[in-house]
Amino acid sequence: MLIIVDELSKEPRDLSGRVELGLGDGECRDGLVINKPVAYKFEVLKKDSGVRVRGNVKAGVEVSCSRCTKRVSIALARQFTVFFVAADALEGAFEAELDEDDLDIDYYNGGSIDGLQLLGEQIILGLPMKSLCEEDCKGLCGTCGIDLNRIDCDCEPGVDPLWAPLKALRDQLES
Repeated sequence: MLIIVDELSKEPRDLSGRVELGLGDGECRDGLVINKPVAYKFEVLKKDSGVRVRGNVKAGVEVSCSRCTKRVSIALARQFTVFFVAADALEGAFEAELDEDDLDIDYYNGGSIDGLQLLGEQIILGLPMKSLCEEDCKGLCGTCGIDLNRIDCDCEPGVDPLWAPLKALRDQLES
């Protein structure tokens, strides 16, 4: 889905639909899988200094839990505004007055904006910093790797090698 800049007028143009979106590498990137068609709605407006794209994206994604690596499904919805400037624009164009909504700036090449790339970026930006399968996920044992949500292990907590000299010093002081 390409947005051809020269075909845009100074009037807002609405684009919406559903699209299958992959992130390359077998539809997976850093554990992210997009399971459902992505629903989007854009309002594209050509301005003197560039193109403003305001819209929202809704997608069903699957990621790995940050603690136990179990797969987690997330219903993602994100609103965004991105202001596009031609990559070959003169330096004077960067001095143009922008609205408050135009503070997210991106660049386009070749007279067109890749709408699929924009959707992919917004999905990645909309992901939580730390995805959890459950709020009280116990994670994996740092020693044996067992899932602590299913089984408690008998591993003794190990001493980080970086702290070992301090543990040895503490043991000397206690004796």
